[in-house]
Amino acid sequence: MKNNCLICYNKLSDSEKDYHKVCLKKFFNSEIPPVFDIDESNLDKTALEMINKQFSVTGVQPKILLDILKEKQNKIQNERNPKRTLFRILESTGNYILKTQSVQYEQVPENEDLTMHLAEICGIKTAKHCLVRLNSGNLAFLTKRFDRKGKEKIPVEDMCQLTETLTERKYKSSNEKIGKTIDKFSTYPKIDKGIFFDTVLFSFITGNADMHLKNYSLMNVNDVVKLTPAYDLLSTKLILKNLDPEECALTINGKKKNLTINDINEFGKNLGLTEIQITNSLKIYSKNKEKLFDKITSSFLNKNSKKEYISLLSSNLRLLKIIN
Repeated sequence: MKNNCLICYNKLSDSEKDYHKVCLKKFFNSEIPPVFDIDESNLDKTALEMINKQFSVTGVQPKILLDILKEKQNKIQNERNPKRTLFRILESTGNYILKTQSVQYEQVPENEDLTMHLAEICGIKTAKHCLVRLNSGNLAFLTKRFDRKGKEKIPVEDMCQLTETLTERKYKSSNEKIGKTIDKFSTYPKIDKGIFFDTVLFSFITGNADMHLKNYSLMNVNDVVKLTPAYDLLSTKLILKNLDPEECALTINGKKKNLTINDINEFGKNLGLTEIQITNSLKIYSKNKEKLFDKITSSFLNKNSKKEYISLLSSNLRLLKIIN
């Protein structure tokens, strides 16, 4: 939707381009659109170099770490408009992650940003994120790292680390095991297990079959150990179509496909959730169904993908008997 804001997806006025000023101010602390000093033609090589130097983030998409240049550097290198926020690949640990378009799959950044918005509608706290337009005109997904606060590093460990599982075995586990790990390490496990259940449920409904052990983490903030905001949320079913028959990366009630409402209920009970808690989590989707569909409609996916996403959600909501 060319006439919609890349941050909130709502309509732009005739005088606005890509972003609302209020959205820019909220995300970038500036009413002027950011500049990305990035050579897309050389991006795959840059990403590979960063992997070798351990500056990248692992995964399928081209991903690079960015940071905002300090004020003096920004003014020198951005002379035309020193008030613009200038992002640049830096040979250090960046505070932002940029995910660009995939050569293999269509509209992955648009898919991820939309899915993160859908999670927020359902009450799931996510990493701060938005779409941005690069110099080429291509859209990319930008997210702010939650394990950084200024120069301070916030301790974060993913479920591979916490369960002492090798990264190559990140799919060889269960969601129930994550629940037990939350019990072991979380300061407030009952709260975190409720959040975890909601995230697993959301991932199933949105067709995300790639939520493996590294996509759930605990963080230590002022000696309180808790789940991190949700990240890496996207509809893999929308991307892979029918290539992957599995419905989840980690087993739910011993299964990865042909899941039913009974499996979801048993999973919730295994986590120690009450029937009321499970029912309330399911009700979120019946209450917000139209909001979810409207957000998909106003997103930056192409027309066919929007239809497919709405159809996917509807099918899974019916499967779980949330809607008729």
